[in-house]
Amino acid sequence: MVKKIYTSLASFIADDLKALKLLFFMVGLSFLSFAMFGANVPIRGFIPHRLLNFLPAVTSFVLLFIVTLLPTTSERRQQLLSVFIYEINIIGVYILYATRFMDMYAYQFLVGYVLSTYFFKSKKSLAYFMLVINAGVLGVIFTSHSNSSGAFDFYVTYFACQVVFAILYKY
Repeated sequence: MVKKIYTSLASFIADDLKALKLLFFMVGLSFLSFAMFGANVPIRGFIPHRLLNFLPAVTSFVLLFIVTLLPTTSERRQQLLSVFIYEINIIGVYILYATRFMDMYAYQFLVGYVLSTYFFKSKKSLAYFMLVINAGVLGVIFTSHSNSSGAFDFYVTYFACQVVFAILYKY
């Protein structure tokens, strides 16, 4: 029974269009849940973090609608996915800043960041992505002046992610 479920799931995910639709749907639901049920904490900045979580949810559902109804090539799907990955990670960096590294949002960012690296096809595009996001995170670290234990935990975990990426991707 388990083997049959695993086989059918593996064949479903092997089709890149179906996998992309599943990804957009699941990411949309998860960001929607963060937007609706996320912590209601005071933030700094102009845009509430709940609104920032609605943006990737809406974008995800719009992209799901586009790839479902419009004919798209594999190259176009990869471009849509790249734009979406940049969007959710840049928004995640801002949420880190706005919530002062609140644990819930720090780990939301880390999970999204780590999983995002899987979707880049070339090392060059992955390197650009990591450069942009790392520059944003460093900017947040140097401008936030947060001395909380949550911020320190984030720094350690983020540094460990970078070491793992360096080992896995060998530069």
